[in-house]
Amino acid sequence: MSREQTAYVGDDIKIVVNVIDSTGAHAAATINTTTTRLNGFSAAPTVNTIATGIYEIVFASVTPAPSEGDRLICKVNGDISGTAWTEYGVPVIIVADERGTDNASTFDASTDTVTTDTASRDASKADVSLLATAASIAALNDFDPATDTVANVTTVGSVTSDVTTDAASRTASQADVSALATAASIAALNDISAADVWTYSTRTITSGGITQAEVAAAVWNASLSGYNSAGSTGKALKQIKEGVISTDGSVDDTSATATTFISNLTETTDGFYHDKVIVFISGDLIGQARHIETYVGSTKSITVSQGFTAAPSDGDEFLILATHEHSLNEISEAVWSDTKSSYTTDGTFGYYLDAQVSSAGAGGSGLYQVTVNVQNQSAQALQGARINVDGTTLTLVTDSSGQCVFNLDSGVYLLTISPPAGYDTVAGNTVVVGTSDLSSTFTLTATSTGNGDVPWVG
Repeated sequence: MSREQTAYVGDDIKIVVNVIDSTGAHAAATINTTTTRLNGFSAAPTVNTIATGIYEIVFASVTPAPSEGDRLICKVNGDISGTAWTEYGVPVIIVADERGTDNASTFDASTDTVTTDTASRDASKADVSLLATAASIAALNDFDPATDTVANVTTVGSVTSDVTTDAASRTASQADVSALATAASIAALNDISAADVWTYSTRTITSGGITQAEVAAAVWNASLSGYNSAGSTGKALKQIKEGVISTDGSVDDTSATATTFISNLTETTDGFYHDKVIVFISGDLIGQARHIETYVGSTKSITVSQGFTAAPSDGDEFLILATHEHSLNEISEAVWSDTKSSYTTDGTFGYYLDAQVSSAGAGGSGLYQVTVNVQNQSAQALQGARINVDGTTLTLVTDSSGQCVFNLDSGVYLLTISPPAGYDTVAGNTVVVGTSDLSSTFTLTATSTGNGDVPWVG
């Protein structure tokens, strides 16, 4: 709303309009006499150009003639360089004609006071010119506080705000705001902070506010890296993602096979994704997962330990999970290369398997080895002696070195001997088994002592 202008009873109503551009300078304009009207009257005006950007709008023979004290609004329409504005409001008050010498003003600046017209001051902001910027409003005021002084004015009260915030005006459609207005000037006029108009420079806010689609896009397109506040939902989602998914990528290979293909990953370290799991999330292999056997950083090549059901297509997307999984070869190697001495707990599969393997081709299925030596009185090895674990069917025969080996569990055992021909039978040997590498030795005497030791008889 412009400052209120004055017209006299019985005179033509003349209104002076200053057209100011965004720099605060006067700008040439065209006043539209077809649509410019006094509110409530049909009389068309004529326009006189006083200077560049300064125009006198004249309404002659207004019917019915306004009376003293009437307040009118002149709604001015026009354009600047082809850009139109709509209804710039100029208030006008009709006063008595006191310009004659007989009606000279009796106002005495040294003693009289001026009262504030609250009705004018609180005029609806909805009528404020949309062409006005903070700079142009300031330019309309000729008072320079740096050099001008105020005298002979009696203060009648303290005004804390000369413009009342009008919520309806403040939330009026931004689409109606002139392109000449800046985000800062809008914020200043509406008593809101610059943060409230943060989107003005990049897009137009509709009268309905931010849309549901815009809110959804802002939420779901937000970068995870920005959410690190302890206890926040954003950080929780970030932690879930980083704890489950190591990275994502796609196939960059038109010659991929079911076991090897080149990816678009950026990691250059060989073996970086070894023993992780890759799962396809698009293409014909969607949902299929495999163990990564090798990753070559220089070529970005991925090889899986077990082939997919088909070769992936170029561009197929995948996830590499933040997990660790051993290949079949690694598992097999770990099982079959493990030392059997580690399995000594009775009842375990390792203990049982060790006993079975140890007993293959030997005596018994126990954990501990007992070596039996059979010799004559001259300490010569005797082959063919049969050794039995008393009370069992476990029987072994000595070899050419005069030995046989039993595999026995912990306990006390009696070993008996059936000697080879020509030798006496001796009493059995008792052995206490609790550790490996035990030995028991039988020394046999020939039946014909006069002939000395009998040669070996197989």
